Amino acid sequence: EGTCAVQDAPAAAEEAAPEEKPAEDKPAEEKPATEDKPAEEKPAEEKPATEEKPAEAKPAEAPAKPSTEAPPTAAEPAKQPEVLPLEKVRDQILAQLAARPAQQALDAAFNAVKAEVNKHARDTQNARRLVQDEQDAVKRAALKKDVKPFDVAAVAKKHHLEFETLPLTDPFAMGNYDIGRAQARSPHQFGGAIPFIYTAFSEGRQHYQPEQVTAPLSNAEFLYWLTDEQADFVPELKDAREEVIKAWKVAEARKLAQTEAQKLADSVKPTQTLAEAFPMQMVTQSGEFTWLRPALTPFGFGGEPQLNEVLGVSQAGHNFMKAVSQLKVGEVGVGPNQPETIYYVIRVEARSPSDEVLREQFVGGGAPRLYQSISPVAQRERGQFEQQWFDDLVKEFNVDWKREPQRSSEG
Repeated sequence: EGTCAVQDAPAAAEEAAPEEKPAEDKPAEEKPATEDKPAEEKPAEEKPATEEKPAEAKPAEAPAKPSTEAPPTAAEPAKQPEVLPLEKVRDQILAQLAARPAQQALDAAFNAVKAEVNKHARDTQNARRLVQDEQDAVKRAALKKDVKPFDVAAVAKKHHLEFETLPLTDPFAMGNYDIGRAQARSPHQFGGAIPFIYTAFSEGRQHYQPEQVTAPLSNAEFLYWLTDEQADFVPELKDAREEVIKAWKVAEARKLAQTEAQKLADSVKPTQTLAEAFPMQMVTQSGEFTWLRPALTPFGFGGEPQLNEVLGVSQAGHNFMKAVSQLKVGEVGVGPNQPETIYYVIRVEARSPSDEVLREQFVGGGAPRLYQSISPVAQRERGQFEQQWFDDLVKEFNVDWKREPQRSSEG
């Protein structure tokens, strides 16, 4: 995966950031007098791994020494990496040592909660079925009072866990909660991660069926279960008027923000940095970052690569990463965050390794290793493509489903 270093400035300045610092010009290293040919000038990132090791030192030619001098010694060994003092790596070591027992304790607590939730589900199964089957709203409300609620507060306190009860929420609004961005691990070895939205709102999901998911950025783990649901419906305009007006304003504001950001981007001269072009605006130097990063678990790396974070960008999504990847070094462009509430002016400062090196790595990476690293991402994108194609067909031919379509056993 390539890395990019970008500068970004949102159309509306909302945060402060340090000014851009010009790169320091470093003098070329002096070569020994015995060298006839200067080394080729290449960026450090483009050198193969085998060239990064310094050449073996050789003793220089010298006049004959008196016999009393010690004979010339062998070549000095390669310089070993600097060993950091313990106080600088102490927290990192402690975190690694604590990861496994902490995960084991969390799994034990979650398993205990799962057992209590499952028991509650069995004890209240008949009463909850009556509520679901009852068509009369008044009778259904009366039956709900007879269903014994699950005391999640007491159970969480007993197992030293935090809890939160969410109101009835649709899939779109669920993104406002931390758990809405979480993912579940696929049961298949290379199946990647499954977004929480897909599992929580899947058709036919049973009530009080606990499932565990993990937030990709914070690695926070959640145990959740469905307690109630409401069928889809189209509200009356008078009931949804405020939400409709707000959604319309946001949609129109996106167009204005994108236009303003593009004007700012077009005003940047080729020789200017963003800090020079916008001295009164917020400018952040992100440092190098990749589009995706390996999924980190307490036991190492695994699962589908996750979207990376970018310093200075609030909720950087795939559209932002795509905008960055399409820019050449020195070019200025515009990219939105994931909810498209902020549009950033972007300037790519550096890219490493180069596109040529990335192509060579892609071709020579080896089929098994390449498959394991990109297969989960490819499968997810394929699923999104198929779903978009299906939705386009439904829209083009004005299909009116009398029931939700179901996939055949043949795929």
